[in-house]
Amino acid sequence: MKKLDKDTEKEVAEQLEKMAGQLQSKELFFDNWQCNECEGQPTFPHGQMVKHLKEVHQIDLKTAKGTQEMTMHLDGREWYQTNYEIEIDGKKFARFVRNERAADDMMRWV
Repeated sequence: MKKLDKDTEKEVAEQLEKMAGQLQSKELFFDNWQCNECEGQPTFPHGQMVKHLKEVHQIDLKTAKGTQEMTMHLDGREWYQTNYEIEIDGKKFARFVRNERAADDMMRWV
């Protein structure tokens, strides 16, 4: 197995810490964004993040350009979660999405 460099180790540790907090949350399914541009890196549900992008960062969502990179994916028996690093108009954000598995999803039985 390949050994991770220090920066990658730190990133993985930060992701796991964030996920541990999410796992302790009473919300089982969510679509939360973290603003890495603002002090304290506040977290918002998707709808509030759209407002935050417009009002705080003056991002016009109709003309914005960006990228999204999956940083982690977890499979649970009844849910799955994907975390992303997102850059929009040069500003950095993170997104954490957990969805319920469909009743007929084979992963429920694996």
